[in-house]
Parts: sequence; structure tokens; C-alpha cells
Amino acid sequence: MASSVKAIVDRIILEYPVAVWGKSYCPYTKLTKEALFAVLPRSKVHTEDIDLRPDGDAIQAYLTLLTGKPTVPYVFVDGEFIGGSEETIALLQTGTLPALLAARDTRMPTPGPGVTT
Repeated sequence: MASSVKAIVDRIILEYPVAVWGKSYCPYTKLTKEALFAVLPRSKVHTEDIDLRPDGDAIQAYLTLLTGKPTVPYVFVDGEFIGGSEETIALLQTGTLPALLAARDTRMPTPGPGVTT
């Protein structure tokens, strides 16, 4: 794996309050993004569709190595891997993710419609 892939992924994970790595055709990636955008401004969530990138296979290989999870989406909050779609949705539904983000000095608006807290 090229060190540039590691540098790109690591920078994005650390630079944004929330980073989502997924695939454009994946329904779980889409669901995760929609759920996050319902409670966060888009400027707080960085998304990457790795299937649309020429280095996508290398990025997924690195993310698998980093997380131990071979499938998309990969969701990072404040530089920490929190899981995929199921884990992210569960954290949103229980109110844990908004609290986690607020505790990390990320401005959280009131959850949008359809998101149960």
C-alpha cells in the first residue's frame, strides 16, 4: 500500500469531526450518510465514495487493516472508528452519537425528523 493512501486517509479522519468512507452504490453507505446529515451540517461530515476513486481499492485495504472491518461504510468520529451503518444508526437512535459529538465540541443541532433519540 502506498504511503500516500495512508496519509490521505489519516489526514481526512483527523481533519473532520465525522468522516465516512463508503461506496456510491451501497445502500448502507447511503443510509448512514442520510442519517448523519439529518443531525449534522454537511460541513461537519466528510464523505468519500471509494469506488469512484482510482486508489479506492488501496484505500479500502488500508481501512480494513485499520479497523478490522472489510466492508463499507467506515465511520470515524473525532478520529476514532465507531463502526459501520448499524453502529452509527444505533448511536443516533439512542442519542449517544449527538452527545459524543457535542462532548467533542462539535456543534450539534436538534436531531431532524425521523431520527429517534
